Amino acid sequence: MEDIVFEKYQGLTYESMRKLAQDESLARCERVGFPRTYREGKESELWLDIISKLSNLQRTDQLFLDIGCGCSELVDTYLDYLKERQSFVVLSDSPEMLTKIASTNDQVEKIAGRFPENFSEIEKYRGSFDAILSYSVAQMVFEEGNLWSFLDSCLLLLKAQGQLLIGDLPNESKRSRFFSSDTGVKFHQAFKGTNEPPPVFLTATKLGGIDDSIILAILSRMRARGYEAYVLPQSNGLPFCNRREDILVVKP
Repeated sequence: MEDIVFEKYQGLTYESMRKLAQDESLARCERVGFPRTYREGKESELWLDIISKLSNLQRTDQLFLDIGCGCSELVDTYLDYLKERQSFVVLSDSPEMLTKIASTNDQVEKIAGRFPENFSEIEKYRGSFDAILSYSVAQMVFEEGNLWSFLDSCLLLLKAQGQLLIGDLPNESKRSRFFSSDTGVKFHQAFKGTNEPPPVFLTATKLGGIDDSIILAILSRMRARGYEAYVLPQSNGLPFCNRREDILVVKP
């Protein structure tokens, strides 16, 4: 299961991701913290799920920011998609990640650094972005930084009707509910080829992680700031749909 296959990718930080980016022995999905069995060949499906939520990006001439973009095939997928729609893309990540993205598109700007520490470089776009994506990043911020400062900085960059997708949030409560259910037990048994129930670590809620209380706190804070905020499920075809979820924030 996730915790077994993912062992080498647990506890990732901004600095450890910089090291992964430079490891030439890894597949592109592995450089952004995902085993091949979970991410390879699924980038297009992932993008379809993202643009179904960041619906502004289905239009032409949009301004888009990806915070913690990584260097996987997902970036290639959306750069091609957005180029066709004459949209401008700003990519924010470590220098090591950004150098792995081969793009000669003059509709792309790369801004190196950890967000929001690099905010001064992005602030020229304050109040201008139609869509902002931060996918599988907030959990690292939660562990080693200030999640509220991170999210508040994102909000400053949105224009009216702009959309922010805080994607791929692991939820300990959601995972526990799933693996304690009949569906989750069958899922585990089929995956492992065993009749044994899921181990305790899959059905327990770990202390200190993101759980329902954190998800609801994010919603509460966004709404208190005057933004609409929603918890959205991931597409059923995505590998973590039964234990992760997305939060969509919209500026009125």
